[in-house]
Amino acid sequence: MHNTTVDILKDKSAPASALLAVVFEEYGADCFDWESEVLRIEIERDFGVVLEPEQSDKLQAAVIVISTDHFENDWHTFNCCIHALNGEPFSYDELYPVDAEQIAAAMPEIETIRNSYLEEGFEYSSEVNAYAGMIFSEYGLFFAPEEFPSAIMPSLPGEHNSDSQSEKRKALAELYTSKKAKIAEYLNSIRKIFDI
Repeated sequence: MHNTTVDILKDKSAPASALLAVVFEEYGADCFDWESEVLRIEIERDFGVVLEPEQSDKLQAAVIVISTDHFENDWHTFNCCIHALNGEPFSYDELYPVDAEQIAAAMPEIETIRNSYLEEGFEYSSEVNAYAGMIFSEYGLFFAPEEFPSAIMPSLPGEHNSDSQSEKRKALAELYTSKKAKIAEYLNSIRKIFDI
């Protein structure tokens, strides 16, 4: 049960959109321009909590998504934000490629953040679209999934197995739908704390 903003900040399962709502409510949009370490220090001082690294990373990824164009233009930033939004540890200095499931699971969070704080959608660069296409291709897809329709899929020789494609598309869709429902449920459960 979440009765205060501190409960949300301490909750390791809190989605990035909930963490962002806490920060926006407390500091306003100006905090989106702060350095990540400054924001973390302010939160810890003002709320009397110690943010877990995964929480701090989730929040920073959300801030990057809404305050810069790096997420939609730079494949490495895109990769790191996907890891962070999934609550997974990573290092920005090392490359840990994401997989198709991680992208599908992060998209509802990205859409929620975008719809709450931005007036328009993303236009992913060819670099990010090509990277996503490579990830979906490695997953076994020949065509971009609905969860990331702008992905540029590499041309692969050979026949397309429609049964396999259908199963893989269905798995990504179920993951996306499940994650979207969990985020909506979480945000609805904290509406009593503040209007988001």
